[in-house]
Amino acid sequence: MKELLIHFSDCFYPRINGVTSAINSVVYSLKENFTNILIAPDYNNSNKNNNKISIENYKDYLTIIRVPSYVFFFNKEDRFMNFSDNIVKDIFSFIYNNFKSYSWFIFNHNIFNSFIISIKFYKYFLKNRKDIDFKELKKIFYFHTFWEYYVHYVPLPKYFSNFILTILNKKVINESDIVLVANNYVKDYILSNYFKADKINLREEIKEKIKILPLPLNGIFWEDTELEIDNILKNKRYIMYAGRLAKEKNLFFLIDIFKEINLLDNSFEFYICGDGPEKNNLIDYVIKNNLQNKVIFTGYLSQELIRRYYKFSQAVLFLSKTETLGLVLLEAMAQKALVIALNVSPFNIIIQSGYNGFLIDNDNPKLFALQVLQILKDNQLINKIKENSFNFSLNYHPNNFKQNFINLLKNNYSKENIDN
Repeated sequence: MKELLIHFSDCFYPRINGVTSAINSVVYSLKENFTNILIAPDYNNSNKNNNKISIENYKDYLTIIRVPSYVFFFNKEDRFMNFSDNIVKDIFSFIYNNFKSYSWFIFNHNIFNSFIISIKFYKYFLKNRKDIDFKELKKIFYFHTFWEYYVHYVPLPKYFSNFILTILNKKVINESDIVLVANNYVKDYILSNYFKADKINLREEIKEKIKILPLPLNGIFWEDTELEIDNILKNKRYIMYAGRLAKEKNLFFLIDIFKEINLLDNSFEFYICGDGPEKNNLIDYVIKNNLQNKVIFTGYLSQELIRRYYKFSQAVLFLSKTETLGLVLLEAMAQKALVIALNVSPFNIIIQSGYNGFLIDNDNPKLFALQVLQILKDNQLINKIKENSFNFSLNYHPNNFKQNFINLLKNNYSKENIDN
């Protein structure tokens, strides 16, 4: 029997963030062994009376069911999907009519709106499973995000937001058969923050269902195909950041560091690659510090393009304190870039300082800048570190994720019919 992964997410392209990138990489890595469907918001739908889903073919390996959505009133980038009974029925009907003979898995990527739809979908399945060739629908959840670090987007008291988040996270985890996490750091976070006060038997049950399976990178990051931009970048001397431009990414501190670097060595430019709600504030801060001729905002770059920026950079800096994995650092490693990060989890899991990158434990911009410049002086060591980082990045190749995911399903569901 063929396998169908039914992904549920509160976001996907054109919304750019870590979860979007993660879903794309997961689906890409599993495309040869699983058929993939994604339930995600319709970002172009502004008609509140539109109750019709639409079907979109994304590249050649993903079918997207776009759900009529409303602009999320706390953040205009996000959407709130219609989860009416009719919408769920239409989603189920499309999947049933096209994939009745497949074995289905629910694959949740968020704890909010899309999770509600997935639960309603599951209940609809239970009522109709007598007409389907298999009788059991397993639920997988990938814990992508520490939402507690994002409560500043919601105009509610922090303690109340965190209380609600705890309830939601516990609900999703309890409802799931398998909870996937990137590393032990995230596993320990879940147990200590959401289930610390629960009885020992429940904690042990949750601990058992949490499985460590790091996300894959898109295979494009190991390619070395030349682009026209190479001729420009290879003659530049620049440090860079890549990712979402948001408060939780610690970008104002990063600009402070570059300001100190520029005072000590003005041969560098600083490329900020990405987009997000803090972009205008960051531009204002750059102008305030008289760095507008040195700091370049590239806007959003495709994965094909960003890999070339990594390749020719002198260093990629990442100072976020809110990550569960840190895909940007791994992308940069796959392109043999020098990575420098704060000495916090999960970066101190990925980076062995002085071997495949550098960790800096300093909140003083000037001292941080001095350490960066000291690192950049040793070209012989940098070349060794780049080779080590590239070799380390292979652990996150799509083929590794695919095989580990297949083995996980076999071990947990005794599914001998899952293709290798």
